Amino acid sequence: MAHELVVGYHLNIGKPRCAFKIDLRKAYDMVDWRFLITMMEGFGFHPVLVSWIREMLSTTTYSVVVNGESWGHFQGKRGIRQGDPLSPYLFTLIMEGFAMIFKQCIAEVSYFDHHPGCADIDLTHLCFADDLFVFTGGDVASVEVLKKALYLFEKRSGLSPNLAKSDVFFGNVPDSEKNAILSCLPFRLGAFPIRYLGVPLSPSFLKVSDYGGLIARVKQRVQNWKMKALSFGGRRQLVISVLQSLQLYWMAVFVFPSSVLHELEGIFRSFLWSQGETVQGKCRIAWNVLCCPRECGGLGFKNLSIWNRALIAKNMWDILTSRPTLWVSWVRSLNINSSNFWIIRKTNAWSWVLRKMMDLRNVLRPHVISRIGDGRNTHAWEDTWLRCGPLSSVISYRHIHGYGFNTSTTVREFLDQIDGTWPADWLVRWPILEVHTLPVVVDETSDTVLWQSRNNGMVDFAVSVAYESLDVPHDIVPWAASVWFTGHIPKHAFCLWLACHHRLPTQDRLILWKHDPPDWKCSLCGSCLDSHQHLFFECTYAALVWAKVRETIGWIDGPQSWNGIMDMLSGHTPPRKFIHKIGLAASVYMIWKERNKRLFTSERKPESVCARDTLEDLGVELVTSLRYGWLVQSRKIES
Repeated sequence: MAHELVVGYHLNIGKPRCAFKIDLRKAYDMVDWRFLITMMEGFGFHPVLVSWIREMLSTTTYSVVVNGESWGHFQGKRGIRQGDPLSPYLFTLIMEGFAMIFKQCIAEVSYFDHHPGCADIDLTHLCFADDLFVFTGGDVASVEVLKKALYLFEKRSGLSPNLAKSDVFFGNVPDSEKNAILSCLPFRLGAFPIRYLGVPLSPSFLKVSDYGGLIARVKQRVQNWKMKALSFGGRRQLVISVLQSLQLYWMAVFVFPSSVLHELEGIFRSFLWSQGETVQGKCRIAWNVLCCPRECGGLGFKNLSIWNRALIAKNMWDILTSRPTLWVSWVRSLNINSSNFWIIRKTNAWSWVLRKMMDLRNVLRPHVISRIGDGRNTHAWEDTWLRCGPLSSVISYRHIHGYGFNTSTTVREFLDQIDGTWPADWLVRWPILEVHTLPVVVDETSDTVLWQSRNNGMVDFAVSVAYESLDVPHDIVPWAASVWFTGHIPKHAFCLWLACHHRLPTQDRLILWKHDPPDWKCSLCGSCLDSHQHLFFECTYAALVWAKVRETIGWIDGPQSWNGIMDMLSGHTPPRKFIHKIGLAASVYMIWKERNKRLFTSERKPESVCARDTLEDLGVELVTSLRYGWLVQSRKIES
């Protein structure tokens, strides 16, 4: 909404206007308790709750820390505690007091000039906790009203503007008027872009450099983890749960440039494969494979480009369904609504954020389906209410107007005019219409907008459903259920996943990268080059380890070669016992670990010791899995 209100501030055109980004001095510390209690009583909160809040505030004591030691205690007289989960809600009530005071000051005068576009929806300011953004006309009289409201609010609540941190922005205001306004409210003269509510705010398109703060934040998080001993499984989890969440808030607002998305994905890639260092040749599997779901052979990462579109689709869905929010009301006032959403042309009166969103209409349009009720809110030609898609893709507007219809015809008007059946000459001219039955309108039911999922089902919108629909279909790999199962051990599963893809850097793969192959031999048995097929479990060393593990976990009839294991995992009878699955993953992990130790260090373990360590590691990890609740149903564990 803030982006919509600052449109044109970088141009000397349009009606004079002002925007004030007001920072409240020591906001949480300076709140007058009496004002808060009065606001709660005025809003009708229960007296018991009000007494609880009064008691919580008035019994606060403080001490002063001098040289690391606390000295004395004294009673608090004002303020609410930062960090308290209840404080933001209490502060919201306080800022509602400012809104009431400001509106009262406006109602007392007849000369207050609203910001352009704000008079119809009675919008004077945006406020989130202590972030206050006020919008007025670009004249001194309107600013005087704001000054009066700030003065009255300060007297009653104890909150005053911080002149050193508050900014004023002018849109096409003459210099003489600017000076008068700055004399009235001596704020700093601000310049876009600025940071508001955690994201850049600018009336013009953001540059790639404006995303630098987000990229630096992601890099800083990776830098903090760089020196930690993290397994591949741990890094995968951090990428999913932390790194891919840092930009989520930004991506819900902006359509990201492709260069920024590629740089972010490059950071994720380097962290996964090389602990944050950019080293060429470390990536073992293409990024688009990693972004596949786990059941399709990937790691479940989000493709940022598709994820960005799915998040933006949520905003567009709000417009289509007329969600009762301030931003949707503003957008609808620009003559964007569900009847002409798909054909309206962009104008410079819209913010660049909205224009970027509207560029995605063609991507989202095939998935937005209208279910006909009374037919009054569905556009006959541009909305999709038949299986063939929009009627405008079948019938040109030349024929539409020739048959006596107009551009804004609704489905109800269309069906009434043709008496609920396709005209005979239409079926001759456009035979595809014959297979599509016209719906029957129901006056008691309104039209609804639904999202068409990948399997052609009609569902309510969700970002996760949109992401799945916008992503390309992937084939399910049958071995995934034996790698990623409830209670899997992450570091073991990741190694087994690489082995199933044949992407472990075995010698047969490394030798392809060199023009002059060295005289390499398997470090476990020394008989030939190691490969996935040889190392798991044709190698004599690995075969003995695998046999000991199978004997211990009770997998007597298990395959004894890698090809046999892959055939089993990809067949109709994969291992169903939990202990068999984790036993296979642990064996692959420990054999690969022993192979690397022998190549790069002087350590060597006999087969019996490696098998014993595998079983011990398996036992410790199993207990850890149970302790932290990774196994949802412990009765599935079979020993």
